[in-house]
Amino acid sequence: MIDGGTILVSTENRYVDRPIRGYDHVEEGDYVTLTVSDAGVGIAEKDIEKIFEPFYTKKVMGRSGTGLGMAVRTELNR
Repeated sequence: MIDGGTILVSTENRYVDRPIRGYDHVEEGDYVTLTVSDAGVGIAEKDIEKIFEPFYTKKVMGRSGTGLGMAVRTELNR
């Protein structure tokens, strides 16, 4: 976050016994929920649709560091 801010990472134990919006099927059982939030400026509208594409980057070749940033999307797992 260029201008500073706060990042919050938290976990929570959760028992799932009914459907979860946004998921086709999640079996009943115990899960851990990971929540990450920040108070930064956000992601530009033109980039938001691409953030989970495996090789999407805004870095300029030869001028920036390495890494894929937010390239991996993690689904709700047991």
